[in-house]
Amino acid sequence: MEYKHSVRVLMAGAGLLMSVAMATSSATAADDINFEAPMAPATDWSGFYAGFQLGGASLEPNSSAATLIQPDSGGVVGGIHAGYNFQFDNFVLGVEGDLLATDLSDTTSCFNPVFNCEAGADWMGSARVRAGMTFGQALVYATGGVAVLGYEGSTFQTATSTLFEDSTTFTGWTAGGGVEYAWGTNKIIGIEARYSDFGTKTLQYDIPYEVSPEVFSVTARLSFKFGQ
Repeated sequence: MEYKHSVRVLMAGAGLLMSVAMATSSATAADDINFEAPMAPATDWSGFYAGFQLGGASLEPNSSAATLIQPDSGGVVGGIHAGYNFQFDNFVLGVEGDLLATDLSDTTSCFNPVFNCEAGADWMGSARVRAGMTFGQALVYATGGVAVLGYEGSTFQTATSTLFEDSTTFTGWTAGGGVEYAWGTNKIIGIEARYSDFGTKTLQYDIPYEVSPEVFSVTARLSFKFGQ
């Protein structure tokens, strides 16, 4: 009897220990599932930044008629940008403005061969919204907003050396995207591509020329964050 009683006591004790162990394991698992803090983004993109960009662009004046020739051109663009980012976990929303100088210009024979036709732009700028997602130290974003273009053109009558020129500022829209990488504590390197459409205006050379400029640009960027 004493032997059977001892066995029953040991079995009860073992069962109690197993129950405590299972309860402890369940509580630990619940803690792991319910109370583990989410991983913070690797880089803080919030705040003010400013920097420089340099790259290339193409300009298509898009004359309204085949006889009103305004040549396409390509060249270097470069200038400054500044903006401010707001970060929500891995989502980044911001605003940015830029101002770029360009050497977009070309000359060709007009439809009437006694004239040469020239078209180009010497500056462009924009004010845009940016929105993107972070991946480690990288930010992939889309951007769009208002764009402006300093356009100029001319026709030149070679026989009389007479120049007919005009210029205007176009306002349109721009859209594109880019990738940036946080380098060190306050530097950001990146690349951005954008398309810009500037609507239609009429310029007066020897005759009225209607043009609808479009610009495609790709620039490398270097930015510096402030306030950290």
